[in-house]
Amino acid sequence: MTPIQRMRRRFIAIFAVLGVICIALILYLGWPGSSRSSQRVEENDLKKELDLKMLGAAPLHGIEKKLADSREQINGLYKDRVANRWSIISERVQKIAQETGVSAQNIKYSSDKTGLPDLQRIKIETTVSGDYSKIPRFINALERDKMLFLITQLSLNGQEGGVVQVQIKFDTFLKETA
Repeated sequence: MTPIQRMRRRFIAIFAVLGVICIALILYLGWPGSSRSSQRVEENDLKKELDLKMLGAAPLHGIEKKLADSREQINGLYKDRVANRWSIISERVQKIAQETGVSAQNIKYSSDKTGLPDLQRIKIETTVSGDYSKIPRFINALERDKMLFLITQLSLNGQEGGVVQVQIKFDTFLKETA
């Protein structure tokens, strides 16, 4: 092989390699997303997405403090508004009845689990009798009492000579002690 033929082969090989490089460069530059304008558009889209996610996460800022405050409020609720003995519930219902001038008879208690640790739901059913104007005072006092009472049902049983009988079902809660 003559030197010219070798030189010719080298030029062909070099031109072939350069041709492949040129084709690869053209494909790279023509590929979607590789131009500056498309990169800017993508960057702007990503910034908008980041802003939306930050806005969505804004309520979570300071969540540790909010959780600590909630725990304190729950502990305060347990301490102030939930009884830790059955007798406290019974005494409280009798005291409210006495203060409002009605008589509570046939008080029945039953307990259910709440799904929360160390807490029972106490269902109370009683018949309250008294003057027509005193029954709403009893109900109002029960709802506004320091201890948590939730009235679930009221039924008017009857009326005799100005005395009204109302059957009341309500719930409260009891802390279970170990």
